[in-house]
Amino acid sequence: MNVCPNCSHENRVGVLICDQCGAGIFDTLFSHTRQVSAEETGYPTGPLDTRYLVNDTSVIIRVADAPSPIRFAPGEPKVLGRVNNKNPRRPDIDLTVYRAFEKGVSCRHATIRRQDQQLVIADLGSTNGTFVNGRRLPPHELCALYDGDEIRLGNLFLKIYFQIPSPV
Repeated sequence: MNVCPNCSHENRVGVLICDQCGAGIFDTLFSHTRQVSAEETGYPTGPLDTRYLVNDTSVIIRVADAPSPIRFAPGEPKVLGRVNNKNPRRPDIDLTVYRAFEKGVSCRHATIRRQDQQLVIADLGSTNGTFVNGRRLPPHELCALYDGDEIRLGNLFLKIYFQIPSPV
């Protein structure tokens, strides 16, 4: 059993995020995210605090401390996860290079998809959970994403942005 240092809940062996309170069980094993300046972020400009997608909107995922963002069009559903050579099913967005295994990301952790004019995320029953702005999502429950939301897969921190094309 892994005992949570925050709430003393006894979690299953191998769990990195407490099932009870969402605190990291092995936080000392992971580096903390450094504070970056606004100039370093390169975040897209456009309306903030929106969850609605217009035609030709691009989705940008910034992984903490990664030099380059992940960009995709929100057409088909995208599975976020990591590659495991023992599992033939591959995620659409492979987070392996971001130390996903060490940070508790499951092979098929969560899915992001467009639903009407919104982008939604759902946890796929992952071991260490999916969090949006600190709130743990129940498995398979859809959660609308807003521009600038923080997503945590296990102990891997991501920020999501919508890049709206400039008017001509």
